[in-house]
Amino acid sequence: MYLTDRSSSAFQAAEHYFAKLWEQAQQKWHNGDVKPALMKDGSTDPVDYCVSSVAFAAHQNPDAATAIDAIRKELQRVDPDQYFYLPESTHITLLGCTQRFPTPDSFAPDQITMISTIVADVLRDQPPVRMLLKGIGALGNQVYIQVHPYDRRWEELRQQLGDALTAAGTAPMVHPNKAPIHMNLLRMTDTAQPKLDRMLAAVARLHDAEISEFAVSTVDLVVTDFVISPEHTRQESQFKLR
Repeated sequence: MYLTDRSSSAFQAAEHYFAKLWEQAQQKWHNGDVKPALMKDGSTDPVDYCVSSVAFAAHQNPDAATAIDAIRKELQRVDPDQYFYLPESTHITLLGCTQRFPTPDSFAPDQITMISTIVADVLRDQPPVRMLLKGIGALGNQVYIQVHPYDRRWEELRQQLGDALTAAGTAPMVHPNKAPIHMNLLRMTDTAQPKLDRMLAAVARLHDAEISEFAVSTVDLVVTDFVISPEHTRQESQFKLR
């Protein structure tokens, strides 16, 4: 039986975290204190790369991918000129396994093999991780789906993977708070105040929307840019949770 308890400490911590971010974001967006995202040809400008372990929305339960796409399309109707993550790029991150470098060839094949082996060891015999996609929010120039875990397994997997990769010398992107899970939907490339106001109003309407249950059953290891654009992404390994 899967735990889907909204009263769990993990779920309640996510609620508190996202509420605080939303309060801060509203003030910044109302004040125009948002720097535009620098994008060119569907990626960041400049482009850089890392090795990352991610769970693509398209590789999990199909009903979640459908619900996510509906939210994306609703925001696109508000302002189609912003940068929207493609359906095949939409994801949550387990862990950035390296720092960022200027080219995808910065990572030697034996380094990628080592990272893949470590990820496989951490994920071995893990069952799917259950979460709830509940509401959307803003952080800086990004709009994201708020991902609420029912337990602390994703956080614990991040800790275990970060510790193992650090011991192996790959310098992963570890953060003090390993609990927050964001699923980015768009980056504001034009932050003129009328555009911020319209998008913020749309985010406010959807801030508490019940979007979908989300069951992570597949994790991919990729060499990729910041937005996981298809032209700058190379899949290295795939791991099944069962």
